[in-house]
Amino acid sequence: MLISMGRQPLSELMRTLLGGYAGSYNRRHDRVEYVFQNRFKSVFCDEGSYLKEWVRYIRLDPLRAKMVKQCSQSFILGV
Repeated sequence: MLISMGRQPLSELMRTLLGGYAGSYNRRHDRVEYVFQNRFKSVFCDEGSYLKEWVRYIRLDPLRAKMVKQCSQSFILGV
């Protein structure tokens, strides 16, 4: 997941995102267990060639994992 940060700290954003998803998943599957095992990992990325490489990696990952047959079958939010 590639997130462009604003004023809200990343830890708060991820707590809301992951906590909300975990709660929804647990309700849907009638569970009360942890959904995510470890804390998220964040990497700072300036705009430029490094950012382009991250976007390329994220875009091609479903194709390389053979989850889709072509890139157009995957999706990216906000694009």
